[in-house]
Amino acid sequence: MRDQTNEAIDAVVKMSPPAAVTIYATILDMPVEKWVSIFTLIYVGLQVFLLVRDRVVRRRRESDKVEAEQ
Repeated sequence: MRDQTNEAIDAVVKMSPPAAVTIYATILDMPVEKWVSIFTLIYVGLQVFLLVRDRVVRRRRESDKVEAEQ
């Protein structure tokens, strides 16, 4: 049997994302479609940044290994 406090916390956690989007859309007067577009652009930008960073770091590490072996 579950505790009533745990059930209340579960209900709040389940309602938080939709409630946050509704509040932000109301306060900033921006439709949800624009929010999705903005977050998608941010996500794609972060993925590109991480991919480039990993490629550069990986090449530097490989070049360090080659220099250390010689």
